[in-house]
Amino acid sequence: MARNIYEGKENYLFISYSHKDQILVDRILNIFDENNIRYWYDAGIEIGEEYSDIIAQHIDDCHCVVCFISKNSKDSKYCKRERHYGIEQLDKIPFTIYLEDVKLSSGEEMMLRSFQTLNYFDFEVKESFAAKVMTAPIINECKKNDGELTAEEFYNKGYSHYKGLNHVEQNYQKAAEFFIKAAEKGHTKAKYYLGEASFVGNGLKQDYQKAAEYYLDSADDGFAIAQNSIGMCYKYGDGVDQDYEKAFEWFLSSAKLGCTEAQTNLAMCYENGMGTEKNLSEAFFWYRNAAIQGNIQAQYNLGSCYKFGLGVEKNDAEAVVWYKLAAIQGYAQAQTLLGNSYRDGVGVQKDTGEAIRWYRKAADQKIARALIALGKFYENGDGVKQDLNEACKWYKEAADGGLASAKELYENLLKKINN
Repeated sequence: MARNIYEGKENYLFISYSHKDQILVDRILNIFDENNIRYWYDAGIEIGEEYSDIIAQHIDDCHCVVCFISKNSKDSKYCKRERHYGIEQLDKIPFTIYLEDVKLSSGEEMMLRSFQTLNYFDFEVKESFAAKVMTAPIINECKKNDGELTAEEFYNKGYSHYKGLNHVEQNYQKAAEFFIKAAEKGHTKAKYYLGEASFVGNGLKQDYQKAAEYYLDSADDGFAIAQNSIGMCYKYGDGVDQDYEKAFEWFLSSAKLGCTEAQTNLAMCYENGMGTEKNLSEAFFWYRNAAIQGNIQAQYNLGSCYKFGLGVEKNDAEAVVWYKLAAIQGYAQAQTLLGNSYRDGVGVQKDTGEAIRWYRKAADQKIARALIALGKFYENGDGVKQDLNEACKWYKEAADGGLASAKELYENLLKKINN
């Protein structure tokens, strides 16, 4: 999450801390961000600038020096200078947050403890600490009003609530409120997330038409993910009139910007002649582009291109490579076809044990062909000890999923067992 380092003339906090405590300090700065508190710290210094002069100037201009105390900051000469300069030279009222139980020198203890102090390490529930720190008047005197917040600040707040990040509880309604404010200021990604919220009904009423409007607004700004999303709306007629040609155009635009989901969707358009002329070579090109970037669907489809010679010369060994990449990531159909490859020794050395292993993974995801394959292994005693009851169990599970051929296998084997 990008920090909103304040540069201006209104009241703000100067953050004095040791870089070694960055993780803990970030947690507390998240609280300040969530409550619109203006602050400055040394991440705002550009390389080559006069460090000491910049620090001194910001302490001069700040409303309050917030001193984060730890073993690291206790021994840091820079932190000591900041504390002493702010308090002794400028008479700035400090607000001290002890990150851990540590003793400063007697003089510093007396100086800092005479002002407001909080022990962060005493709070088991960090939400309680957040509530406590925000009761301090000197902190709230550095609070921005909504008019000061930038589009990016509103978006960051919305994103934190939408995803439940930065020690913020997930709250779709609050997220939507912040995204709306960011979108009103023209924030492209906020428009996209409003589309997501409207499409799914997270924090906003489910409304496909409204979702399509938000997606389109973000897509027109050039946001690749939104372009893919509006393409999907046109593909399925969600909130807009179904239009394969428009879907293809948006997929193409998004794919050129590097969105792997759009590259995969574009390849499907070329493979099936949807919104464009059928072109297997182009389908192969875009599947490969997305697959090498890690898109699981594209990896599986690319494997099928090699297996069946779609847009490329047939190559069973190469098909296995791509099926395996998708299978390792949990793609059930790829696990099934990889099982077939090991079972039949096509594109890879025959290995019944490996075939069974991959079929089991696909069977865990209720893939009927994998369930049947396992049933046959147990029925025939191939690679496992023959067990007709176990075979019957796998056939029945496939039959319960509605596969007619599995029902026939189950009933025939059941008769054989009973006889």
